Amino acid sequence: MNLCLGRSNVGTSLRQQTWLFTTTYNRHSAHLFVKTADIQSPKDKPEPRTHTMGTDSGNSITRGWCDECGCGLFIKPQTKPDMTCLKAGLFKPHEIPNPTMENWMKNMENWETPAKGTKRTSDVQ
Repeated sequence: MNLCLGRSNVGTSLRQQTWLFTTTYNRHSAHLFVKTADIQSPKDKPEPRTHTMGTDSGNSITRGWCDECGCGLFIKPQTKPDMTCLKAGLFKPHEIPNPTMENWMKNMENWETPAKGTKRTSDVQ
């Protein structure tokens, strides 16, 4: 896989928080919740395509993906405009920390097991 966003220079923010999302449509999606100002996109790549949509809470999120390959890149929540959730798949194996939070636990299947040591929420934020 090409690293479409490039190696983001997120420094200590990378270690700040990793979320393991459990959603209705994409059953498991891991994201790194980082400061938007710490993300550096490659200058030789076009701006990612985006789509803004509503959520169960009534707030909106903006999803971004690579215009060249369609790879998901990020989610920007309306409620935290200075933060971006980078898709963990953008990073090489073993470059990201263990998850610290899981959201939307109400959507877990009976056979799913929560990640150890995570803060869990059942409501959409």
